[in-house]
Amino acid sequence: MLHDAHRAPQRSPTTVLVVEDDGDLRELVVDTLRRDGYVVLAAGSASEAARILAVMVERRGVDRQVDLVLSDVRMNGGTGLDLAHRLRATSARLPIILMTAFPEPDLEVEAEDVGATLLAKPFRLEVLRRAVLTTIAAHVRSLA
Repeated sequence: MLHDAHRAPQRSPTTVLVVEDDGDLRELVVDTLRRDGYVVLAAGSASEAARILAVMVERRGVDRQVDLVLSDVRMNGGTGLDLAHRLRATSARLPIILMTAFPEPDLEVEAEDVGATLLAKPFRLEVLRRAVLTTIAAHVRSLA
């Protein structure tokens, strides 16, 4: 029992909100991240993601909702950039990765302006995993 008293405190699992209107891709990303140990919430549109985030704030408080948002840029129900701008209004430091099949220079500038990382589709799952891990690690370092 003495050993238990000296163990490091358990950190809550990292929560990722995946926002993707393509059901097959959303399922693949969600399954991959869950296998990697993340708690994953999924939304099929930016408006659905906004509802999920609002419910989480209401139930859990603003101190602990989502650790990372991984969103498609072009989707039904609003764009990932619209979602990112709304998130920045309430959570300036929340890590955001925007996925796009159309990585145009203007989009890269817009993503940078909102403080998001851009991930080009299609991507290998290892590239997705690395992007998520790198973005979360950078966020944790920025809090230290």
